[in-house]
Amino acid sequence: SVNGGTACTCETLVTEIPALRHPNYFVEISPSGDYIMENSIYSGVSALVKWYNDNFDPFPDSTKNSKWDTIQQITAGTPVGNLGLIMIPFFGGAGAPYWNMDARGALLGLTEDHGKGHVLRAIIEGLAYEARRESDLMAKDSSDTLKRLITYGGSNSIWNQTLANVFNKPLDAVSIADTNALGAAMCAAAGVGIYEDVTSAGKAMAPEVTVYAPEEKAVSFYDSLYKEVYEG
Repeated sequence: SVNGGTACTCETLVTEIPALRHPNYFVEISPSGDYIMENSIYSGVSALVKWYNDNFDPFPDSTKNSKWDTIQQITAGTPVGNLGLIMIPFFGGAGAPYWNMDARGALLGLTEDHGKGHVLRAIIEGLAYEARRESDLMAKDSSDTLKRLITYGGSNSIWNQTLANVFNKPLDAVSIADTNALGAAMCAAAGVGIYEDVTSAGKAMAPEVTVYAPEEKAVSFYDSLYKEVYEG
C-alpha cells in the first residue's frame, strides 16, 4: 500500500516475520496476526504539490476550491515519461537505504520545453519511482509475492494510474481519505464484539475502491526509465 498524503509511506503485508537482513524498513504487527514492512518517503504527493502551489502559485484564485481538479487538467496535458524530466523527491531527506536527513530533492533534465505541468508530473512520477524502489528494498527480505497495490490517504487518477503503471500491478484506490480512523474503528468494532475478529470487521467495513489496471505501453516505458535512469 502507498499513502498519497503528506508523507508517502509504503507498506507490504506479509504472513511471516521478515528476515531483517537489510535495515531498509520497520516491522509492525497487524491486528490480523500478519506483519507489516514499512518505509517512507518523507515528502509525499500532497506535501510536494502544496510546496509547488504555495511557492509558485500556478493556479488562479478562482480555482483554489478545485485545486486538485486543476492539477489533474494541467498534468494530463503532459506525456508519460515527461520529456525526460525526472524528480528525486528527497525534499525532506532520504529514508532507506540511506537514512540521510541531509539528502535533498532534485529536478533533472530541465529544458525550455518543460512547463508547470511537467513539474507536477515530475512530482508524481518521481514519487512513483521511489515508491517502487522502496518496495524493491522490502522485497529482499520477504518470501511473499507482491500481487496488487492499494493507495489511500488522498489520491487522484493520474497518481493512481502512474503507480499502477510503474509497479505493473493492479491498484485499488480507496474511496475515503481517513483510512487511519477507519482502521481504528475496525479494531474497536472487533474489540467490543460487534465482529468476531479484526479480519471480519475489515471485510464488513471496507470502503469502496476504484480499480486501475496497468497500461501496457506505459508499463514498458516506465520500466526502462526506472531501471536505466532512476535507479542510477
